[in-house]
Amino acid sequence: MNPPRVFSATSRVVSAGTAIAILYVGWIVMSPHVRFPELVDLRIERLLMAIGWIVALLFVRRERSAISAVSLGILFFFLAMSVSHSASPYPNNYEVVWWGEEYWKRVVFFFLLTFLIPNKVELHRLIVWSGVVLFLYVGYSLFDFAKGGSYVWQQGIRRAVGVWSGGGIGAANEFGFLGLFAIPFGVYIWLQAKKRWEYMLALATLGVAVLAILLSGTRAAVVCGLLLAAVALRGKYAQVKYGFGILAILALIWVNLPIDVQNRYLSILPSVNTEQVAGDVAASSAQSRIEGFKDGYRLFRKRPILGYGPGSSPYARLEVSEYAKFDPADPSYLQLHNLYGQVIGEGGILAALAFGLLLFLAWSAAKKARSVATSHDGNDLDMASMGEFLTLALIGIFSYGMFSHNLYSYEWLYLFAIASIMRRLVLTLDLRTAKV
Repeated sequence: MNPPRVFSATSRVVSAGTAIAILYVGWIVMSPHVRFPELVDLRIERLLMAIGWIVALLFVRRERSAISAVSLGILFFFLAMSVSHSASPYPNNYEVVWWGEEYWKRVVFFFLLTFLIPNKVELHRLIVWSGVVLFLYVGYSLFDFAKGGSYVWQQGIRRAVGVWSGGGIGAANEFGFLGLFAIPFGVYIWLQAKKRWEYMLALATLGVAVLAILLSGTRAAVVCGLLLAAVALRGKYAQVKYGFGILAILALIWVNLPIDVQNRYLSILPSVNTEQVAGDVAASSAQSRIEGFKDGYRLFRKRPILGYGPGSSPYARLEVSEYAKFDPADPSYLQLHNLYGQVIGEGGILAALAFGLLLFLAWSAAKKARSVATSHDGNDLDMASMGEFLTLALIGIFSYGMFSHNLYSYEWLYLFAIASIMRRLVLTLDLRTAKV
């Protein structure tokens, strides 16, 4: 499908803008500066920002403004969190300082994507190439894991991590989440595929995503991955042969997993006795997620308007917790590990309302895009596939929030940017149809 005529004069520059967006996504996903600290001095991220904004503001043309209701929601959320940050009773602690110094880059990333992507063709390229980036990084990490690298030893098993993640206590869970995040990209590539190699790319992306989840030992990602599989196979996309094929592949992978990894996942089931410490760890882990939400609510009750400030919950939690009694000098164990508790505890009611508004706008954009094919005689099936992609991605990241404090991750800003662009494109399409 060719770009609209209005973009034809600057099609190369538009593609260059999309390439900058993809490079930025690659920088975020791979995080090479963690493995190679000398890259920090080169200010590559800020260089990408500067070049991206020059292209976006001077060369990229749009039929409608890049500012949407989602953009205003992001500004509302950032403003609410900034006010909460300024009033935090823990202004000097590491996570609080990090938010003040780093989160603005995520907001800039959101707006840069919305300004760089002007039409459906470029949005398609962004999603597909983002999927390729995820496939390459996750695949390379798994290859290194198979050779004996890229792992941490936790909970009595060897857990895969990103090859440039630097390790650390949360690296395995982050890698499992990255695998979960890659699933909607694989589904989208499959829905858009026309040639054999495109189908192969989709299957390869889904394959490395599933392996990343399983080998990372991240039980939450397994549960959310099964949920995504059920959603992806619903309705008109559901075909019995795909369901049986997925079950056969999962069974083949399962029987080849190490016994200790199998026991870790079997510990999810309360009726299964693994005869190892995995069962106790699973119960403790699940309890910590429940307590994380409860403690977030307790923090909210103490400071309902502004919360304790972004990044402050590991320290503020000591004021209210009936479960976490660790040394505040090492707060890594005191994270709430629950998105919903994190939103209300750290941001208060204003930030919670802003975040809820963003979720509503993103979901409605996905729903509207999925209906485009039936509303326009099937000529825009690719837009419907984009809506399906956003639906799966939102379900994946939101459900994972039950087990993780992922409020400030780049993935949220990426999906909100996709939603903002999608709303603009659907509105433009509706206006064109109304004129016919």
